[in-house]
Amino acid sequence: MTITRFLLLFACSWCAWAQKAEVSGFVKDPSGAGVPNAAVQIQNTATDIKAATRTNESGLYVLPLLNPGTYSLTVEARGFDRTVIDNIQIAVGAKVTRNINLNVGTVMEQVTVDGSGINVNTVDASVSAVIDRQFVANIPLSGRSFQSLMTIVPGVAVVPSQGAGTSGEISVNGQRTEANYFTVDGVSANTGVSNTGTIGFSAGYSGSTPGETALGTTQNMISLDALQEFRATTSSYSAEYGRTPGGQFSFTTRSGGNDWHGSLFEYLRNDALNANNWFGNATRTPKPAERQNDFGGTLGGPLWRNRTFFFVSYEALRLRTPQSGITTHVPSMSLRQSPTGVLQAALNAFPIPNGPDTGNGMATFTTSYSNPASLDSTHPIAVMPAAGDSVPFVVFMARENSSDSAEIPTHAVRVFFDPTNGR
Repeated sequence: MTITRFLLLFACSWCAWAQKAEVSGFVKDPSGAGVPNAAVQIQNTATDIKAATRTNESGLYVLPLLNPGTYSLTVEARGFDRTVIDNIQIAVGAKVTRNINLNVGTVMEQVTVDGSGINVNTVDASVSAVIDRQFVANIPLSGRSFQSLMTIVPGVAVVPSQGAGTSGEISVNGQRTEANYFTVDGVSANTGVSNTGTIGFSAGYSGSTPGETALGTTQNMISLDALQEFRATTSSYSAEYGRTPGGQFSFTTRSGGNDWHGSLFEYLRNDALNANNWFGNATRTPKPAERQNDFGGTLGGPLWRNRTFFFVSYEALRLRTPQSGITTHVPSMSLRQSPTGVLQAALNAFPIPNGPDTGNGMATFTTSYSNPASLDSTHPIAVMPAAGDSVPFVVFMARENSSDSAEIPTHAVRVFFDPTNGR
């Protein structure tokens, strides 16, 4: 079975996604009065992309539609020293407030302030938590899936899975598991079909479940190494999110910068490194084969310095899951000898029992084996915004194949282009 999904979105320069961040505040003189018409510029230290504005008559400035990252904020006004705030950490969907007090002087003098402190949301009453890349890199994650990261957010609880592939296993503040909404770089990551469930009667048909893999993991949405950070908004969020009353999970992928960065990884599980399962020893069955190879890499850097950047991620999974000491019932030896002809051939097709006769024509059979999975998922993604908030087009393509072996290749390609930067 092959399922191929293509989604092509054409966005305009005025499109504002809920994942974009915003910096605002007041520029004041030593007496506390607002400074009108002051020049305010913010610059991404990794890509050198800039955005600029001027304060209004009250000294208020707003810099919207910013991507997550580290920024430097510069304020200039006639009759005042130039003020620079470095190391401003902006998370996905953040509302950051930076009020700036200017000193009387000339623009030839500069005051530099370290702005790397904790950002407190004083703009709205939304309750949210951000899991950044540094946290992800320093915590062990089983299966390289970020479901466990979601559960550390206050108000989020795990609901027992009904089986592999069932989506919506997280409840936020007591809401239904189908009440959560997932976005990746502003694009919906909720699927329209549930892998399990009666056709037409599943929550997935309303687009209310996340686009997980057939194994119930999150590689379909984004590879862990391609994740920059994500924000889990749990209550009191604005109408820009909408659709569902549960948690709003906004994921942001990594992007390239002026410096080259790359990584390679391989996570290995093999039965040669493991002892036999306790149930296998108890039933005297051999150790089944276990194979789990999770490997891939990332590469990011500039295509055109200060203007065009790219980031590529690849991840693949090869999996064979062992099942130890499995006991079932098969026809006993006495039952196999009773009939003749076709019926006897059908009974002999069952495995030979290796356990006691239960007395009703059946006997026990205990064995160990490796359970194969069947998944092949790829994700090429290309995002090419221009001039900060201008997005000429966004292309998202997902391809999911079913195969005889467990394979989950995940590819992510992200390109940023700013034709006006550096002019």
